[in-house]
Amino acid sequence: MSEILKVKNLVKTFGGLTAVKDLSFTVKKGLITALIGPNGSGKTTTFNMISGHLKPTSGEIYFENTRIDTLPPYKIARLGVARTFQNLEIFGHLTVLENVLLAVNSRLKVFLWESVIRSPSFFKKEKEAREKALEYLRLFNLEDWAEKPAASLPFGLQRYLEIARALATCPHLLLLDEAASGLDAREKDLLKERIEAFKKEGVTILLVEHDMNLVMELADEVIVLDMGRKIAQGTPREIQRHPEVIAVYLGEG
Repeated sequence: MSEILKVKNLVKTFGGLTAVKDLSFTVKKGLITALIGPNGSGKTTTFNMISGHLKPTSGEIYFENTRIDTLPPYKIARLGVARTFQNLEIFGHLTVLENVLLAVNSRLKVFLWESVIRSPSFFKKEKEAREKALEYLRLFNLEDWAEKPAASLPFGLQRYLEIARALATCPHLLLLDEAASGLDAREKDLLKERIEAFKKEGVTILLVEHDMNLVMELADEVIVLDMGRKIAQGTPREIQRHPEVIAVYLGEG
């Protein structure tokens, strides 16, 4: 199975603190890979470097054989990498629909002259974009909230909105950072169902998650970090039995 993402000898320091230490791993195309570890182990820092929101101190990151660690976030997104954030990053003053339309429109090809003269082709594309955005909202039962301000949604639905917006960019690789955080059991069930559906549609998923039940049910592979370094990578079954992982999570005793 081909590799869609390759991280090589990644290091990130903040002053005298080393948050990520010589980290190397691969993500296989078409699979769900989980990045887990205790708080402060470097998971979100790693996500931020993959998505271009942080630059590595050293090391390299390749997405579909293109080096991306020197690129800004918008160029990485255009290549096919989308992400959500541990702390929600929605546009609260915009409507729910407008949030997703922003992502749909980033993939829409509209010529300047079409928008200036408001041609029939412009209105056709505008209608198609709206219909596409509504399709993504329906994935999470958000269509009834479409015209409401995004800030008015309950927390769990805001989580869903952020995922819907990320999907609307048609990513090859979707990075989910603590997507289940703050969700109740019913909301987690829908999230799990949707993530499994995204995989079937060919989206590769790399997720950071603290809910170990969700990780073990969803992930094909699990990467474990501790103090910024990788201590294990394997199937969920292998990770559950790994002595160093057990020590990190449960203690030496």
